[in-house]
Amino acid sequence: MQIQKSKSQPNNSLQEFYTELATNGDPLTEQIGNTMLKWIERIENKLPNAVIYGLTSHMQLILMPEETYRSDWAVKLIGSNGNYTVQYLLPRKDSPWLNAYVTGEFNDFDEAVAMTVRAIQLCELWPIDQLRKQN
Repeated sequence: MQIQKSKSQPNNSLQEFYTELATNGDPLTEQIGNTMLKWIERIENKLPNAVIYGLTSHMQLILMPEETYRSDWAVKLIGSNGNYTVQYLLPRKDSPWLNAYVTGEFNDFDEAVAMTVRAIQLCELWPIDQLRKQN
């Protein structure tokens, strides 16, 4: 299933937002835009049954189980040029404080994608039946 844009940001789709960045003219911004477009596509392919909502905060992609910004910001992604960051919200039962995140830094895009899928699973905010991976 396609990652749906949060209704909190109704203007353009995630793809339109990152395509705009990818054609911005600034090399770093373009690289981030292209990376995020590829990342979205890979998540959608890996988790085709997951209902995922997304919004953008600056250039970050925020993945959520519900469609408004008031939902838990479950997974945060940003990356370009061989540097990828994946953050996920610790489940409340495991969290030392409210809204504690685990952060992973990766140099390999495929590893970052795999860890994104793992982060979506580990935050425990999506129904388990939606999280069956495709290779």
